[in-house]
Amino acid sequence: MLLCGGERVSIEVDIYEKIRHLYEHEGKSQRAISKILGVSRNTVKKYCDGSHCRTAH
Repeated sequence: MLLCGGERVSIEVDIYEKIRHLYEHEGKSQRAISKILGVSRNTVKKYCDGSHCRTAH
């Protein structure tokens, strides 16, 4: 895992927001979101279930 001046956190928040938008506002399935964004279905499930809270900066 690379951490360059908080870059990873920024990317993680960006992915989190995209997943939540696609799931809640566009009604995409978790499998579709996984394919669209190129992330694992486990990651999508975790974010959709709310087990990961976005860090506010």
